[in-house]
Amino acid sequence: MEKAIGCYHASIQELIVIDDLLSALVRIEGRYTSIKRVREKDANFAFQLDASMDLALQVRMLSLWSSDLEV
Repeated sequence: MEKAIGCYHASIQELIVIDDLLSALVRIEGRYTSIKRVREKDANFAFQLDASMDLALQVRMLSLWSSDLEV
């Protein structure tokens, strides 16, 4: 089992999240982030972050997406 992302320093968390997001772009499930389709026929997605992630990093990541995303 992997450590919770909150166990790492914020600068390391950023690198992990960047890796996860790049993976998500090619439909590979991330370790600490995921992008899920909300409705199969719809273009709505939910962006989910590990709750132990640095709060400032969560805010920055969610600012990349619309306001109706799930944490």
